[in-house]
Amino acid sequence: ESSFDYNAYSKRGAAGIWQFMRGTGRRFLRIDRYVDERLDPLKATEAAALLMKENFQVLETWPLAITAFNYGQNGMKRAKKLFGKDLTKIVNHHKSRIFGFASKNFYAEFLAAVQIAQNPSQYFEGLKIDLPLPMDTVVLKRPYHLELLTRLPELSLAKIQTYNPHIRGPVWRRSGILRQGTRINMPQGLGPAVAEALENAQPAQGPITVAADGSTYYEVQYGDNLAFIARQFGLTVRAVQRKNNIRNPNRIYEGRLLLVSESTENPPPTQPSSEQPSKYRVKPGDTLDRISRRFGTSVRNLQSANKIENPHRIYLGQVLLIP
Repeated sequence: ESSFDYNAYSKRGAAGIWQFMRGTGRRFLRIDRYVDERLDPLKATEAAALLMKENFQVLETWPLAITAFNYGQNGMKRAKKLFGKDLTKIVNHHKSRIFGFASKNFYAEFLAAVQIAQNPSQYFEGLKIDLPLPMDTVVLKRPYHLELLTRLPELSLAKIQTYNPHIRGPVWRRSGILRQGTRINMPQGLGPAVAEALENAQPAQGPITVAADGSTYYEVQYGDNLAFIARQFGLTVRAVQRKNNIRNPNRIYEGRLLLVSESTENPPPTQPSSEQPSKYRVKPGDTLDRISRRFGTSVRNLQSANKIENPHRIYLGQVLLIP
């Protein structure tokens, strides 16, 4: 299982493996807006083994158990009840709208794949087998901002993406926050350093985003309702509805960004003083421009001192060094 090549691994293929499972896959794997463990070769392999074991315990023969991996356990139970344990008889006589070419041939294709895997050079001359990809894994005890990991030596964004195909697009493209409980894979040997860095780091302040104009947005989480969100920000449900043009307060969906605090007038610039703090914690409505003028420095200096590539990507609770 450790010999998967993450670079060559096809997300479309991984999703296809589990497409037939739908709800069943969620018993074994974490699948939500931020993580889809069907795309993690190791976790998907473990889940496949668990499903195969369960199929065998229910159906009592491996040909039926393996066919059920494609056709579904309940479908094979019905076929077994009608035609017994003989897969050949089931293939020849069982009629079902979804028991088609793929399901009928799945067991034969499985045996062919096993034979090729055991004798690859016999079928593919000159085939190069990728070496195992040794790795360490850290499970996040709290949410952290992605930038925290990319600042560590030998752990670039590209490398994190390569080792973690199960982390979905919204994390990379928008929120930049790794949720609590997320498994992070990395090159072997980096685990202890990453665990230590996380232990001493400031956790991310959840799904809150401060826009460039100072407006604050909240990303709706699973199980949220408007009353809960409104209480977090000292608002009424009606106020949240009005800010976000929501007619029905009972119809919000996971992942939606809600405006919870609009931008305010820019504070007047202040002159630096001898009592200027060396650190500052980002508050609601802050932007790098406002903070720079507050402490008599420049946005560029703040970016340089804090290794911030995008001046519009700061988050609540982030501690900034003031140059």
